[in-house]
Amino acid sequence: EAMLANMSHEVRTPLSPIIGYAEILQERLDGPGAEFAGYIREGGRRLQATLEDMLHLSKLESGAYDPKLERLDLAELVAAMVEELGPKAREQGVELKAEVPGSSLEGRYDEHALRRILGNLLRNAIKFTPEGGRVEVRARLEESAAILEVEDTGVGISAEAQADIFEPFEQESGGPTREYEGTGLGLSIVREFAQLMGGSVDLESEKGEGTCFTVQLPT
Repeated sequence: EAMLANMSHEVRTPLSPIIGYAEILQERLDGPGAEFAGYIREGGRRLQATLEDMLHLSKLESGAYDPKLERLDLAELVAAMVEELGPKAREQGVELKAEVPGSSLEGRYDEHALRRILGNLLRNAIKFTPEGGRVEVRARLEESAAILEVEDTGVGISAEAQADIFEPFEQESGGPTREYEGTGLGLSIVREFAQLMGGSVDLESEKGEGTCFTVQLPT
């Protein structure tokens, strides 16, 4: 873990100005120059996200992550995440909406963990849902548990792939010819964070029909 943290620091330090200057160039240049600067920016962001995911997973698996439980309203957090990812969904032509009760969904949670869980599930759902599709996130309380559901009308996951989908680096479409970009760490992080708060994550999916992830957390 120490080696990974040091490597992450050494890569992130020069990566931040690379991304920043690429953004400036993209704004100031025209034609192919702006296009090439955009490739540099997007490549840098992907590398940055990969490093963050690897470091998070390393901390979680080694027990180095210390959860900070505080009183939060789950309904407010869901609304904030939907607003944050709304532009990404609209860019892909995907409808994104939330369904939460009018009453408070307060409980003691780790805010960073909740944001990672919701963010990873929603970004995945948007990525794997074709234009014209729908992504819906629902939140409710059942007895002493908070239930989060992220459902999409996307490509779905085959029954064979579902068995290992939460394992690190597992993707239904893998290798250099894979159809969708990504490290395959997102769902592993979701599972680790859910278990860290005493919860669980399950999925139901049918190939070509869509997927629903259900996260259950003690309040």
